[in-house]
Amino acid sequence: MFKLYGDGDRPSTDCDRLYRSFLENKAIAYKIFAYALLNLREQLQNLREQLQNLWEQLHNLWEQLQNLWEQLQNLWEQLQNLWEQLQNLWEQLQNLWEQLQNL
Repeated sequence: MFKLYGDGDRPSTDCDRLYRSFLENKAIAYKIFAYALLNLREQLQNLREQLQNLWEQLHNLWEQLQNLWEQLQNLWEQLQNLWEQLQNLWEQLQNLWEQLQNL
């Protein structure tokens, strides 16, 4: 009668060696898979941090854009006011010229 694997009463067969090799390879495969999962987890954490940084930068850029828009609006108002002042000065100059001609 044949004895079961591992009972130590018979030399190992090719089948036994293949099975042990399979188990060893399976253990190595699980270690590689676990390492890959840990690596993936670290990469995802890094990606999350990068996305957070990009979001903060985008938020800061949006605030800067809003500030620039307000400054542009203020400059436009100042330009309009200066234009009105220039028109008023021109009218005054024309009035003065007419007065000089009438002297």
